[in-house]
Amino acid sequence: RVYLVGWEEGILPHQRSVDADLHAIEEERRLAYVGITRARDVLTISRSNSRMKWGKRRESTPSRFLMDMRESE
Repeated sequence: RVYLVGWEEGILPHQRSVDADLHAIEEERRLAYVGITRARDVLTISRSNSRMKWGKRRESTPSRFLMDMRESE
């Protein structure tokens, strides 16, 4: 069983990687791939619809990695 959490823009990929360069995002993509391929029986990927930030609820955007997985179906 593998649980991958926080699949939201700014978390995965992290905002620093987004601000850096394409190489940094691709490194996080490779790490996500490793996590996915380690699942033998069950893979659970989760994200939140919103998060509390500085005392206010903010909507979360799904990770671009989720969108990439959807496109490859």
